[in-house]
Amino acid sequence: MHSRAVAIAVLLGLSGAAGCGGDDGGERSATTAATAGPTRAAFIAEADALCRRTNAQIAATNTRITQINRTATSERQALEDAAPLLAETYDAQRASVAELRALEPPAGDEAAVTRIVAGVEQQVAAVGQVADAAQAGDAARVRALGEDLQTTRTRVRGLFQGYGFEVCGRG
Repeated sequence: MHSRAVAIAVLLGLSGAAGCGGDDGGERSATTAATAGPTRAAFIAEADALCRRTNAQIAATNTRITQINRTATSERQALEDAAPLLAETYDAQRASVAELRALEPPAGDEAAVTRIVAGVEQQVAAVGQVADAAQAGDAARVRALGEDLQTTRTRVRGLFQGYGFEVCGRG
């Protein structure tokens, strides 16, 4: 069924660059953090730790979507069953972006980090639109938004890789 490939492609498009921030993956002293902010390596370590968690969540969602697509008897049923999972993914991604936004960027890297966060926010907004289209049963819109999401994802992945991320830039 054509919708199966569409739903899976949309979710796989989220992996690797959908959110970063969080875990204390980078060690820095309170003195260093208070005076000079994090180093680029510490910032990347923190962000990559969140990407690792986010990617694990996305992998679990992808597994569930794959199962839905295997058992769905129609495109409409696949979209109906996938819509709540897409909405959950959207909510989780919004939380990840909030964590990323809360990280202090390294001194001098504020503009680069702002571009990365803006790209991730655009990508997450697209996930919300996909979830809405799936909820509405609009397969054509899911497909179109999925293509747009892939384009945005590729651009954001390039931003991550250009900055030096390991986990966030994969996918």
